[in-house]
Amino acid sequence: MSQSQGTFSGAKRRKYNAKKRVTSRPRYLGNITNKNVTGYVRQVGTDLMLSKVPFTPVRYHSFVYENELTPLSGATNVLVRPVAFNDLYDFDRDGNFGNKQPLYFDALLSASGPYRNFKVISWVTTYTIVNATTGVPLTVWAMPPMPLASDIDSVAEADNMPGVKRAFLTGREGAGNKATITTKGHIGDVFPTYMDDASLQGNWQSSPSAICHGALIVKGSDGSTAPSVYVAIKHVAYTMLSGLDALVS
Repeated sequence: MSQSQGTFSGAKRRKYNAKKRVTSRPRYLGNITNKNVTGYVRQVGTDLMLSKVPFTPVRYHSFVYENELTPLSGATNVLVRPVAFNDLYDFDRDGNFGNKQPLYFDALLSASGPYRNFKVISWVTTYTIVNATTGVPLTVWAMPPMPLASDIDSVAEADNMPGVKRAFLTGREGAGNKATITTKGHIGDVFPTYMDDASLQGNWQSSPSAICHGALIVKGSDGSTAPSVYVAIKHVAYTMLSGLDALVS
C-alpha cells in the first residue's frame, strides 16, 4: 500500500507516535516522614548498625583465659577450686588460676568503650592436672555448670552429677600422674528460660548477677592425705559485646 493511501514509513511513524506521548508528572504524596506507624525496624537497618565505625554495635569475640601450671593444695583430702564460666570479670573466683581477666579484656571493655557490656554465651574449658602427691592416687572431677556454688562443694555431689568429667591419676612417681580434662558448656545449660535476661550480662567493672558456677575437685584416694597438684587452665569464652561508646582521643 502506498503512502498516499494512508500509511506511514518507519521514520514518520515514530515521529507521529512521539507527538502522541503525554509526559507523566510525579504524583504528590504529601508528607511521607515517619510513615512507618508500626515502629518495626530490623536491627540490621538501624542508624547505629549502619554507622561506619571500626567497632560494630554488637560484636562476637572468643576471649581466652589461659594460665601456666600453678601449685594447688589444701588442708583436707578434698580440694575444691571454683570458677565462674560466664564471668569474664572474675572467672577465677578464689585467685588460684591466675587471678586476672582474659586477654584483651581491658582493651575492649572499659568505662569509655569501645564496649561496656559482655555476655558469655558458651565456653570450652580445659584443665591440665599433674599429681605432686607422693604415693597417693587422685580422683579429679571437672564439674559442669551449676546455678549455685553450693551445688559443687562435696565429693558425693560431684560423683553423681550429670555431665561431670573424671580423671584418675597415679602418685607423682607413677607414669599416669598427668591428665587433661575438657568440658563444654552453654548458658542455656543453667538458665534455659531466660537466656536473654540482663542478669546474665556483666560489664567492665562487675560480674553478671546470674552465674554459671563450675569447679575442679580433687580427692586423695587414701581418704586422709591432702592432695597437692599442679593445674593449668585454658578457658575459651564465646562472648557478645555490646554497649558501644564513643572513645575520643
